[in-house]
Amino acid sequence: KVLRAGRGRRRIMASFRGETGRTLDGEREMSAEDETKVVVDVLVAGAGPSGLLLANELVRRGAGAGRIKVRVVDAALGPSEHSKALAVQLNSLEIFHDLGVAARALSEGKSLASNTVFAGKGCKQELKIKLDSLPGESPFPGILILPQSRTEKILLDNLKSLGGNVEYGTELVGFSNTKDGLVECRLRAGGREFTVLARHLVGTDGAHSAVRHGLGMKFTGHKLEGEFLLADCDIDEEGGGKIFD
Repeated sequence: KVLRAGRGRRRIMASFRGETGRTLDGEREMSAEDETKVVVDVLVAGAGPSGLLLANELVRRGAGAGRIKVRVVDAALGPSEHSKALAVQLNSLEIFHDLGVAARALSEGKSLASNTVFAGKGCKQELKIKLDSLPGESPFPGILILPQSRTEKILLDNLKSLGGNVEYGTELVGFSNTKDGLVECRLRAGGREFTVLARHLVGTDGAHSAVRHGLGMKFTGHKLEGEFLLADCDIDEEGGGKIFD
């Protein structure tokens, strides 16, 4: 079975100690010949926030007790160092609370009490939205501003504390179904290719998903017109310089 996390679904992911590729500790285990004999319950391709969250859930709810064998791979050589997405919504914070990482996320981020929109020439204020008094019973009012790199670090640290890990530098290059109902996953790491058999393949590998392409699924939607800029930089405010012009 091949599963893919899609837009509009609650997306979560899986991992245990890597058996090949490179873990964060730089360890390598098992030969290519041994790999083809390995059958895991869940192979997750992609270690972004969705994948790391699923990894945490599977490890803490089953892998630690030996009931579920899970494995996480990511083509990147290591965790992201860039901000990317910034906003953590209330529902995500509630999931973080259940996982036990909400307090750390709140301490490392900044709660957004309101949002002001500026537009037009001279950047005049057009709209102000109060976020600290949203209706409902959530214990986390407002939206948390937390760079994606920090979110991933929090989830990765928690995963490691549960005994899991991510195999960075390991790319999913293809997959096919076997007559036994398994998924034959072809992986590449360190210049060599090998095969791992999985009962489930989960794709949380982003906009250019190898899982989605392998299934022949189109990325539905349309491109938004206009420009959006996001920069990781230090702003020198001396001299009264303008951020917007």
